[in-house]
Amino acid sequence: MENWHDPDYEIIAALYAAEFPPAAADDPDAAFLLAFAARTGGPILDLGCGAGRFLVPLADAGYAVTGVDTSVAMLDEARASVADAGCGAKVTLWQDDFRSLAALGDTRYALAFCAQNTFLHMPDSASQQAALRAVAAHLRPGGLLVLDLIHPNPELLGAYYGAITHETAFESAAGERVDRFVSAFYRAATQTVEATWFYDLTAPDRTLSRIVVPFSMRLIGRYEIELLLRGAGFAIEAIYADADLTPLDDGADRMLVVAVRGRD
Repeated sequence: MENWHDPDYEIIAALYAAEFPPAAADDPDAAFLLAFAARTGGPILDLGCGAGRFLVPLADAGYAVTGVDTSVAMLDEARASVADAGCGAKVTLWQDDFRSLAALGDTRYALAFCAQNTFLHMPDSASQQAALRAVAAHLRPGGLLVLDLIHPNPELLGAYYGAITHETAFESAAGERVDRFVSAFYRAATQTVEATWFYDLTAPDRTLSRIVVPFSMRLIGRYEIELLLRGAGFAIEAIYADADLTPLDDGADRMLVVAVRGRD
C-alpha cells in the first residue's frame, strides 16, 4: 500500500521494552489472557510478542509459550526479559511473518493472541486474511484466537487529525527521561491511520535528542473482522470492550475479539 510504514522497532526496541516491561499477573490485560490460558491450556502462541510483556506472566504461570515477532531487536529484548524472570525454559522465540508462520512447522496451539493493536500493522485485507489463515493452520480444532484491536468509533477517529499529543513519560534503561508524543491522521478512504511516534530523550546532563518513528495502521470494524475470521475458518465467540469482559458498545475504544477455530 502506498505510503505504508511499519514501525521501525529495530531502533526503538530498548525504549519499547522500558515502556512496556513484563506485565504482572494482576495487570488487567495479563489477567485476561491468563484466564483464557487456564481455560485452554498450552501451548500458547503470542503473535507480535515484542519485548515479552505477556510472555513472562504466562510462562511464570507454567504455560509453554511461543513468541513470534518480525523484529530481531524486539526478540532480543524478549529473550532478556524471560531470562531475567527465570522462565526461559518455558519460552520459545521465532522471527517470522504472521502471514506465513513458516518457522512454527507443524506445531499446533491451544490459544493464540495478538495484543496491543499489532494485527493492525498489516497493510490490507489480503494480508490480514493471510495472517488469519496462517494462525488457523497452527491452532488445534476448537482452539481460541484473541485479537486486541482499536474500535474505530467516531469520537476516536475524530481525534486523529494530526495534532501532537504527549502520551507518556518513562525512564530508559540508560537513565534518560523519555517523553513519547504521537501524531496521527485518519484517512477514511483507505481506513488507515498514518501516525508518528516522537521519542524525546533527556539525558542526566539535560542533553536532548529525538527519535522519530512513522507507522501506519489499517483499522477494522466489528463486522469486517467477523467476516475476515469466518473466511479463515473461525467462529466469533465474543467481542469485549475491555479486559473486564464488558460487552462492546458505541463508546468503546477497544475490541477484544475472541474467536474459535473450526474443526478440521
